[in-house]
Amino acid sequence: MEEQGFGDKKRWKEIRKRVEKRQPLDDGDFQYYQAQGDEYSHALEKKREWRMEQIEKLQAEGIGDNKHWEVLKQKLHERKRLEGVDLEYFYSKMREFEQGVITTTHDVEGREVVAYLGIVSGQAAIGLMFLKDAIVGLTDVFGGRSGIMERNFETAKDLALKQMSEKARTMGANAVIGVNVNFSTVEGKNKQMLMVIATGTAVITRAKPKE
Repeated sequence: MEEQGFGDKKRWKEIRKRVEKRQPLDDGDFQYYQAQGDEYSHALEKKREWRMEQIEKLQAEGIGDNKHWEVLKQKLHERKRLEGVDLEYFYSKMREFEQGVITTTHDVEGREVVAYLGIVSGQAAIGLMFLKDAIVGLTDVFGGRSGIMERNFETAKDLALKQMSEKARTMGANAVIGVNVNFSTVEGKNKQMLMVIATGTAVITRAKPKE
């Protein structure tokens, strides 16, 4: 409970010291522990209810795999925690629902395209400093991969995709399909820029009718 931010840190520290020294806890300590335990249990129950509501909302929207959702709902009914792959799947589908789906394919899992709104794109440019170029050069000579260069590519790609997604949302789209990302460099006098362009088709999708 202490790690989850429940209760007063100083009070928890005092109780922990007594336990470590095998000293008996007084009635006040027991009451405090019980009160915080009740609050923690209440918070867990609220989180479980919220996740159940979100899963049902995602199922209604046709986002994600229905069989997988039923497995997660059963775990929540049994008061089991969502961890690891299950938790990652839940939050990844939540992001799809909130931000819209971005996919390189021309369809969306569990949904059908009902309207094509047009091509959207996003651009990003990041400067590659001389020092970073030098590090990349040394990496090329001695082998291995340049973490700095990789982070530059990832940052630029994320910015371009975000801009593309925002444009699609302003058009009323809830997904972008057929996404393609291209990288190129623009060189000038002692300067080099990494250019990233993301393009795709903005569409409106809806849950596939149940058969």
